[in-house]
Amino acid sequence: MSRSHGQKLLAFAAGTILTLLLLEAGLWVLGEAYWQEGGHREVEHTALVDQLAVECPGCRVVLCLGDSYTYGMGASEGMDYPSQLERLLNDGADPPHTIVINAGRGSANSTMVREILEKYLQHIRPDMVTVMVGGANYWDYYGLGSFRGDTSRRRRVLSLLQTSRVVRLVSHALHSMEGAFTSELGPEVMADSYPLTMRWMSRQGLDLDELEHSAPDLHLGLTMLDLGLPSRAVQALERAVEQSPDEVVAHWALAVALRRCKREREAWETYLQAIEVDPEHPAAYFGLGEMCYDLTIFGEERHRWFRQAIAIAPDYGPPYCRLGDSLLGPSMDVIPGAPAPVIADADADAAAAMLWKGFELEPNDLNCVLGLGMYYGSRGGAETMARDMRRHDVDGLLADEFIAGAVRSAGTDEREAWVRHDLELMATQLDELGVPLVMLQYMSEVPQNRVLADVAAERGSPLVSTWPEAREYMGPDQGRADLYLPDNHWTDLGNGIVAELLAKELRVLLGLPGLQITDTGTQP
Repeated sequence: MSRSHGQKLLAFAAGTILTLLLLEAGLWVLGEAYWQEGGHREVEHTALVDQLAVECPGCRVVLCLGDSYTYGMGASEGMDYPSQLERLLNDGADPPHTIVINAGRGSANSTMVREILEKYLQHIRPDMVTVMVGGANYWDYYGLGSFRGDTSRRRRVLSLLQTSRVVRLVSHALHSMEGAFTSELGPEVMADSYPLTMRWMSRQGLDLDELEHSAPDLHLGLTMLDLGLPSRAVQALERAVEQSPDEVVAHWALAVALRRCKREREAWETYLQAIEVDPEHPAAYFGLGEMCYDLTIFGEERHRWFRQAIAIAPDYGPPYCRLGDSLLGPSMDVIPGAPAPVIADADADAAAAMLWKGFELEPNDLNCVLGLGMYYGSRGGAETMARDMRRHDVDGLLADEFIAGAVRSAGTDEREAWVRHDLELMATQLDELGVPLVMLQYMSEVPQNRVLADVAAERGSPLVSTWPEAREYMGPDQGRADLYLPDNHWTDLGNGIVAELLAKELRVLLGLPGLQITDTGTQP
């Protein structure tokens, strides 16, 4: 009996290992197939010199390094920014022409990009190298142990595991889902403001059972939102608004559904219509404040909506949480590349007080919990955090989330130092070869932009900033959909903006004629 049980366990373990090996092999095959179909210039390092000599003898070579944004994840064939850059550099230019090599790799962190550069430099001497990196360092830890100087057997095993496609897929999935599914954090901890607002409305007298009879389409729309079906919710709520144009909850819920469907401008107008119906409805003001992020409206222009919601309903928790979190974070109005503003202790303490007020009113709001965790983490106040947590009766799951927020904030400095370390190694290697390195920032407000800017300034390297151009393009009348895909990778037009800004800089560095920037991007 014991032998039979042991044999079953052995068979199960063998089957599990075989399944994982087959999955690993399948992911590698699929990855290589996708790479070859991506429309990018991909050649073996050992054959690269010969191929370039045949394709374009005497041509200039620009090597674009980076992660999935450089690779062109989600872009149409030939519309990744390196491909568009090649067309722009050769447009109207006299021979020799310029070849742009897309060396972007999906999910590549700074250590992987540095290793990719080393492989290319074994076989070619590019005239110019561009690099945009750092995003994957926040979830893919390959190379972090070496940066820390940890050469232990455990660290070597972990680094080896990080090369596994299965491990990286799981890590990426967990990172993407962080905060997206409240069930992972417990049934009472919510990241989405919709159920919190519905809970507040219920305390104000909203009776869903009564709605089922008096306003069935409104009840159906709210139910569809609860089920995570915003498109169906829109259909029901549009009928509800048509049937009851003076029902503010119908307008508000329709705006929520439209926002979830990425129909930002329609959602914005619908929130305003809700305010016209009832100027004292705080959830509509709060919704406008949340939507400001989608429409790249920041600073006090965003904060005023939260303040208005608080003024109308001092017992409504979510606006306190969002306002405190927004006040605590670095200003979104700072031009990427400039140093992030240092928040005065008094201002940070005021933001934390706002977060605590929101927590007292709505202890299940994850934004308050994580915001306060980051506040204490960024100021190293472990004892103060523990004292305040006891004062506010924070324990159990919420205590874990506080600590996670603090750790996440404290860990940001190490990730930035790791990216900086790899960028400096790449810059030094290229300096020794006499190859210019151009730093390219991401088209969003992210910490790695600051690292890229700092290294560029320290080494006198050119820096191309793309976020201000993207914000100017979107302006108050455009949403994100023209430039960004749902997963935040760039559309063809978004890649075109990056290519044009980069081409403008490279044409100067390569001594090419100036570039006439257009409003529509480039075409293949």
